[in-house]
Amino acid sequence: MKKKSRFSVFSRMLSVCLTTLMVFGVSALPQSAFAGLTASAATAATYTVTYDVNGGSGSVSSQTKTHDVDLTLRTTVPTWTGHTFVGWNTNKSASTATYQPGDVYRSNSNLTLYAIWKINTYTVSYDTV
Repeated sequence: MKKKSRFSVFSRMLSVCLTTLMVFGVSALPQSAFAGLTASAATAATYTVTYDVNGGSGSVSSQTKTHDVDLTLRTTVPTWTGHTFVGWNTNKSASTATYQPGDVYRSNSNLTLYAIWKINTYTVSYDTV
């Protein structure tokens, strides 16, 4: 009689176990099969989007972005007398905006957005008599 290798015995046992699971489901396993196992919920990483009004007034509350989930940026617009809000940028001294209120943020990282302002200009004319 031919002697079976340990691998073939193990392979056959594994095959029987998997077949039992497929046919009868997890309930077919004895409770002892789960001894020492604990269930834990995986928590997705989160990131903070912070808004800095950069000289303006009003406040825009920060937001929490979940890993791989798009985040719609706040639509709140700060104000500053004598200035026009251009949008948001990651550079405090930028003159152009890279984000607008309501844009979608997709990156998986913390982010600080600074309000970008344009100084209003006015034309004054005089009537001479």
